[in-house]
Amino acid sequence: MNDKIVGVDIGGTSISAGLIVNGILENKAEIPTEAHKTKADIIENLFRAIGEVITPDTRAIGIGVPGNVDAGTGVIYNLANIPSWKEVPVRSLVEEKFGKVAAVNNDANCFVLGVKHFGIGKSYSNIVGVTLGTGLGAGIVIDNKLYTGLEGGAGEFGMIPYKDSNIENYCSGKFFSCVKKLNGADIYKRAVDGDNEAIELWNEYGTHLGNAVKVILYALAPEIIVFGGSVSKGFGFFINSLRNSLSDFVLPRVSSSLHLGQASDAESAILGAAALCHGI
Repeated sequence: MNDKIVGVDIGGTSISAGLIVNGILENKAEIPTEAHKTKADIIENLFRAIGEVITPDTRAIGIGVPGNVDAGTGVIYNLANIPSWKEVPVRSLVEEKFGKVAAVNNDANCFVLGVKHFGIGKSYSNIVGVTLGTGLGAGIVIDNKLYTGLEGGAGEFGMIPYKDSNIENYCSGKFFSCVKKLNGADIYKRAVDGDNEAIELWNEYGTHLGNAVKVILYALAPEIIVFGGSVSKGFGFFINSLRNSLSDFVLPRVSSSLHLGQASDAESAILGAAALCHGI
């Protein structure tokens, strides 16, 4: 029996949808979000993206968004990168349009579910997935179940005060763009080419990220922390300084047992959205 699920990643630039068959991405479509347009226009773009990949025997549709979601009702609130989406009942709209059960959640929560069901987190029960991009997000799995907290507010480690601002400012792409006033993509390319100054910047970044990992360890003590997002491409450049920064962690049995990994699947956003439908 083929289990078919559509996974959807809604971003400010594009809406990506994929048909997942038995855990494998078999077909994909990408539609411009046109974030400047009206709420109705963007909903139609969402329908177009889903319509390009869905099949009559698709079982469910999972949708991930970069913002605040009431997972219980499937309502999206105040997406910063889609101004017209102040309060949108996405789940009910999609279910009515396609006649399939749907689930909606924050993209960081989708990411950690993708890690759990399709990625390197399969063998772990307690996982934190950290997305490193323009900002820093985190999804939490405890005892094999997604934990989202009150109003979906769990996992906002990036908002914790740190130095002169917060963790996000030093542990996401903002470290390069805001703190150092540099282009992170250029720093990555320079590091790949062996530029010592760029490599040292990544080492500094890894030290800050290590301090964020300490916060996660003190709060949750997961078995594994998995990094994804555009900045995680630099994993090989920051992992050593990150590990070194854990040397003074006061619970050494916890830090020494921690596994650290990088999400390897380029389509983790779509797979993660599909993972929302696991068990429904």
